[in-house]
Amino acid sequence: AQAILSKLTLTAQEAYANIRSYILDLRLLEPAPIHQSWKTSLQVLLKSFEQRYNFTTTLEYPATIAADPFDSNAGKEVLQIILEALNNIHKHAATDQAQLGLEREGNALLVIVEDQGTGFHSQSQPESLDGKKALSGLGLQMMHERANLIHADLHIQSMPGKGTRLLLRIPDPVQAHTGLCLLYTSRCV
Repeated sequence: AQAILSKLTLTAQEAYANIRSYILDLRLLEPAPIHQSWKTSLQVLLKSFEQRYNFTTTLEYPATIAADPFDSNAGKEVLQIILEALNNIHKHAATDQAQLGLEREGNALLVIVEDQGTGFHSQSQPESLDGKKALSGLGLQMMHERANLIHADLHIQSMPGKGTRLLLRIPDPVQAHTGLCLLYTSRCV
């Protein structure tokens, strides 16, 4: 009974720490002042993350991409996806560095987050009912759902020992609109 109680206590403490971390991460994404561009919001998010976790990010933001490439709802979702990707790198990749880049692909905008950390078997993800690869882990699931909200495609490539690359492709990002979506489902209305 004592061993089970000790295990339960440890699990509760871990859950508390995770919830506290999640709440603190939400504070990194406080609403931006009206005069602040999406690019500036991204830079502030990266700086806050770096200071909080003693982490290094490299940002490649070409001059050909507007400072406000998204509507405000899509911009918030993209920032949340980036933050969750950085959290995953910080927690699981055994590295304190990540690279973030934005690129144009026709009318689409690509957001790329990658690391040279431990990686994982992304090809061994089980399939969901719709035949697509199911994402394990709540953070990966939430990133996928946020991408669906803005009609974006999210792909994660990873191999053990080779790092991880997240690719978010937002079609026509200036006109990306969010709808009401039910969390933990892929249903949007």
